[in-house]
Amino acid sequence: MKSFLKIGVLFLLIFFVVPIIASKILRKYISQSLENSGYFYKSDVKTAIKIMAASIPIRIDDNTIIKSLEYDEVSNTVIFEYEITGVSKVDFENILPYIKNEQLHVIKNSPNNIAFVKTKVIFKYIYFDTSGTNLGNFVIFPDEYL
Repeated sequence: MKSFLKIGVLFLLIFFVVPIIASKILRKYISQSLENSGYFYKSDVKTAIKIMAASIPIRIDDNTIIKSLEYDEVSNTVIFEYEITGVSKVDFENILPYIKNEQLHVIKNSPNNIAFVKTKVIFKYIYFDTSGTNLGNFVIFPDEYL
C-alpha cells in the first residue's frame, strides 16, 4: 500500500505539479522576452507614425519642414526627411552634430517616446535643401539612448 501511495504522489508530482511550475516559469520568461524585445509596443509605434505622417508637411521652424516620415518595420527604423532653407551645405554640416545631440536629448527625455524606446527603434534623419540636394544625415541607434 505504501508503494502504491508513493507511486501516486510521484505521479502527481511528475504529471501535475512539475508541468504547472514549468508553465508558470516559461510564461514569465516569454512575457519578459517579449517586453524586452519591444514586441508589445510595435503597434504603438506604427500608429504614432501613421498619425504623424498624416499631418505632413509639418513646419518645425522658419527653416525646417518635415517632408516625409515612415517606419520600416523590417529594419525597425523610423526615417525622417527634412527640407532645410536658408543654410548652406557647409554651414549645415557644421551644425549637424548639435542637431543630433538635440534629437538624442528629445528621444531620451520625452515621455511621448516610450513606445519608440521600448521597441528600440533606429532613428534616421535625412536633410535636403529645396532643390533636393542632400545636406547631411545621421542615425541614432538604441545603444545611444538606452
